[in-house]
Amino acid sequence: MTTPLEAKAFREANGLKQIEMAEKCGISLKTYTNFETGAKSTPATHRIINDVIRASTNSTSYRPANVSLLNTGVVGLVSSLNMWPLERE
Repeated sequence: MTTPLEAKAFREANGLKQIEMAEKCGISLKTYTNFETGAKSTPATHRIINDVIRASTNSTSYRPANVSLLNTGVVGLVSSLNMWPLERE
């Protein structure tokens, strides 16, 4: 599973603000911020964030070198949202 530090590194590597990452995950800013800072999070929140990051790193066009993800065996909940790869301006 993705750790809070890995989620933050991924977000920053993609030039996203916390609110943008929360929107990509379909969760509130407070929920995402709690996860990223390690304050508190539910297993469901952890899975959602992990799946969004995993779906994007499985893309052939973007693989962040500084984010290592563990194999979770969880099928991506958000893979059908067509939000990845991220566009860079």
